[in-house]
Amino acid sequence: MTSIVFGFFKRKMRYLSNSVHSKGDEPSKNSDEQESKIKEKLQDNLDRLKIMLGDSNNLKMHPFRFGTNNSFSGALVFIDDLVDNPTLTNAILRPVMS
Repeated sequence: MTSIVFGFFKRKMRYLSNSVHSKGDEPSKNSDEQESKIKEKLQDNLDRLKIMLGDSNNLKMHPFRFGTNNSFSGALVFIDDLVDNPTLTNAILRPVMS
């Protein structure tokens, strides 16, 4: 089931990325490669993900800090109707935060 969901998101992101580029002139390969790279700042990546997936009320992004002295940043990104929130908290957030 998990691979189906991740496969869906991968195809959706690829489709949305291509549709954003197709509205203007054909982008150069170099520009396309630069757009697909993960940025250094977490917020830049979250903003790009919001743009790619559209303005959806079901898309949830929960930034958090973890590690020694909260030295690392992370974000939990999920579709609200596809996950069980208590399971998400117990299986993912608590282990990462402790």
